[in-house]
Amino acid sequence: MTSELSNTSLSSGNSGQTDGSCLCGAVKFSISGPPLMKLLCHCVSCKKISGSLFQANNFYSISQLTISPLTDPNAIKTYVDKSPESGKGVHRTFCAVCGSRLWNTTPEHLGNVVVMVGSLNLNDEEWKKWTPEREFFCKRKGEWLGDGGAPEEGKTSEM
Repeated sequence: MTSELSNTSLSSGNSGQTDGSCLCGAVKFSISGPPLMKLLCHCVSCKKISGSLFQANNFYSISQLTISPLTDPNAIKTYVDKSPESGKGVHRTFCAVCGSRLWNTTPEHLGNVVVMVGSLNLNDEEWKKWTPEREFFCKRKGEWLGDGGAPEEGKTSEM
């Protein structure tokens, strides 16, 4: 999977580029263009892997992701998570140096990548304005979140 991502490239002169990295800076990447979707996931697997009560994600086409050529390929590791409630495996990529979560892929959706929003280098205004468009596994959503999050019509509370 890493070699597939390493070979993707950005169109030159793209003004919609967002950079990202792990906490220690050993893994650097860029995203071209806007996400296809922004969402929160409240499933148990995302809670466990993120160490939080939900995981904030941006969905992109795999062609939008470029790993910096300065990134040592040995700094990128992938854990194949077979626990998701969806019944499908998730390839969870992280930094081998600091452990930061970076992105997910699934064999069912090879053309897409789910980037952890916290790995993006956003400015204060961009952090404040990030808003999910959908939520998954809302039956496990913390009550303290109230009606915050995705608009009601975008929720999938049946999950």
